[in-house]
Amino acid sequence: MYRQLQRLFKTSVSLFWLIVFVQCSETIQPTSLHVVSMLEAEASSSDRYMAIEIDTVSKSVFTYDQRSNPKGLGRGFQGCPSIGYNNGIFYAAWFAGTKEEDSNNYITVATSADGGLSWKQNRLMIAPASDSIRHINPSLWNDKYGSLHLSWLVSKGIWDGAANGSWHVKIKEAGGRIFITNPNPLFHGVMNVKPIHFGKDSSEILFPVSGWNIGIEGLPNYTLTPSELNGVFLYKSIYHPINKRIMLPQKFARIPTVFSRDFDEPMIVDLNNNALLLMKRTASEGISLNRSNDGGRTWGTEQIFKEVGLAASSRFYLGKLKSGNLLLVLNNSANREKLMAYLSKDNGKTWPFKLLIDDRLGISYPDVVQNDRSEICMVYDYSRNYDGQIIFSRFSEEDITKGNTKAVKYKVISTLNP
Repeated sequence: MYRQLQRLFKTSVSLFWLIVFVQCSETIQPTSLHVVSMLEAEASSSDRYMAIEIDTVSKSVFTYDQRSNPKGLGRGFQGCPSIGYNNGIFYAAWFAGTKEEDSNNYITVATSADGGLSWKQNRLMIAPASDSIRHINPSLWNDKYGSLHLSWLVSKGIWDGAANGSWHVKIKEAGGRIFITNPNPLFHGVMNVKPIHFGKDSSEILFPVSGWNIGIEGLPNYTLTPSELNGVFLYKSIYHPINKRIMLPQKFARIPTVFSRDFDEPMIVDLNNNALLLMKRTASEGISLNRSNDGGRTWGTEQIFKEVGLAASSRFYLGKLKSGNLLLVLNNSANREKLMAYLSKDNGKTWPFKLLIDDRLGISYPDVVQNDRSEICMVYDYSRNYDGQIIFSRFSEEDITKGNTKAVKYKVISTLNP
């Protein structure tokens, strides 16, 4: 009887997702990415943590606690970091390469068990299984149950039109070693930021995703993005009711855009009462925003964000702190310099509090997580092709309200010139 009820329950879950598929007017049509059906994903997915060495489907080779770079290559470039936190351990992930963004880019993960004072390098490296592939744009994020996920983009050449798409694993340290779960697909697009929890009891996950608007037809190593994937999108997922895994996200909404686009890097925040704020980089006019009042189904017209003055066309950070206040970290300049943290206590209407983090030219790509003491813990990069610094910083909300730059603590996690 139990088995019959279990089969009936699984069937009801499948029917639920079938209804979601019908409601989604722009469901992805698989290209070369191995996208499985929901039942196949349930059968093939595993939450068992292992020291996986190779995954042919995601074209990934995994190594652990290595001193050398993948394939013995030199490292002359690194940047675009992300930060995660789980069970008292910080994780920082970024991608690297021999000299620049190119084929054979790989991802490396460092960890800190002492609050960011010291870091262990290359705890995990994710390298392409073939020379024509690159692995880039890692993102570290927690699900509603506290598990830490690492997602990244797989691309053939510089950009393959989102054909190979984004993948994710769960990651944790146990007994001094790093373990991960089997890689699973997410979507045909890029998410090098954090998704958010949404809905009653955080039962839904919203993923801000971009299909890059770059490349010229016939240009080597670039593939034009198909029209159905070229844009800014919101994907939605729920948790499996039995094993609590994240179901394969489905395209939920296309965000209307007005201004010129390239990499987008959208970020989203829940303003409560079904209201959402999405901000993204434009190609040349700084940062823009869209608002939704119906849980993301429809969106208002894109507008340029002007509340704090200049903002570079570069990845920034937007998120909600444990206090409920909003945090925005961006380059308060037309260039990648003057990294500033702003605090809003009125859901983003005003940003009266600010803190200078780093004013050097070449500073970019902040990402944030809070620790158990609710401190704001951030990573960002500096001079990717020369110094190649990945920097950890720590400060508080009070530091922002007082503008107390002297209170900010810094630690260089990694550099090309030790």
